[in-house]
Amino acid sequence: MPRKTKTTAAADKAAQPQFSAELLEQLIPGPVTPAELEGIF
Repeated sequence: MPRKTKTTAAADKAAQPQFSAELLEQLIPGPVTPAELEGIF
């Protein structure tokens, strides 16, 4: 049975896009419900 390879935290972080707080605030201006968050994505 093949083994799973371990990933480092740096590799995981590099795979995720990075957004500034200002951009996130423009996209999502306030508290949202889980349903609203799903609709955004």
